[in-house]
Amino acid sequence: MTDLFRRVALLCAGSFISTYCYALTVRAKLGLGPLYAVQDGVARDLHITLGHSVMLTGVVMIVLAAALRVWPGPGTIALPFMGGAML
Repeated sequence: MTDLFRRVALLCAGSFISTYCYALTVRAKLGLGPLYAVQDGVARDLHITLGHSVMLTGVVMIVLAAALRVWPGPGTIALPFMGGAML
C-alpha cells in the first residue's frame, strides 16, 4: 500500500509543479512550447479557459491513443484533469 501512496503522491506533486511552471510561463509571456501553444490556441478559438482547454486537449489525445490501440494508464488519464483543474 505504501508503494501506491508514493506513486500517487509523486503524480500529484509532479502535476502541481508542472502546472505551476506552465502558469508562470503564460503569465510572464515568455513563449509556449508546442503542446502548450496548441492548448492556448484551442482556448482562444473556442473562447474557453486555459484549464478547460488543457482538459479537452488531454481527452482528445487519450482517445487518439486508444484508437491507435495504445492503452494509457490511470496516471495518464488523470493528469489532464488534474492539471486543468489546477490551472
